[in-house]
This record gives sequence, structure tokens and C-alpha cells, in this order.
Amino acid sequence: MNKILITGATGNIGKELIAYLLKIPIQLKIVAGVRDVADSKKVLSKYPKLQLVNFDFEDNNTHLNALREIDTLFLLRPPN
Repeated sequence: MNKILITGATGNIGKELIAYLLKIPIQLKIVAGVRDVADSKKVLSKYPKLQLVNFDFEDNNTHLNALREIDTLFLLRPPN
């Protein structure tokens, strides 16, 4: 099963992409890369099977763990 990391998962594009990927008939493990896992659980609560992982563009210490065992990356960088 392919595993995809979605950055920007709590934003407009990220949420739409997650909703789309969950509808298509392929086996895919979706991981949401978010700055704050606890806060993001509220925003993404309608997707209970979604895995959340700490990923912060400004914190290099979060990158390696978030990318572990990921096959595909959807990289949406912050506007700043």
C-alpha cells in the first residue's frame, strides 16, 4: 500500500486533496503533516482514519520522522 504525506493538510487545498484521495478506489495510506497534532485533530476530525504526524517547515527536526516510510509527498509550502 502506498503511503502519501500531505503537507498543508489543514488548509483549503490540503483538506480538499484529502477528501478527494479518500474517495478514489485505490489502497492508499494518507498521512497529514501538521504543525500541531492536537489542534489539527479538531480540524480534520471528519477523517478518523487519517494519520497525523508532526511536520513544521521551520523545524528541521520534524522532517525526517514525518518522511519515514513515505512513498509519495504532496508538498504545499507556506506562503511566507
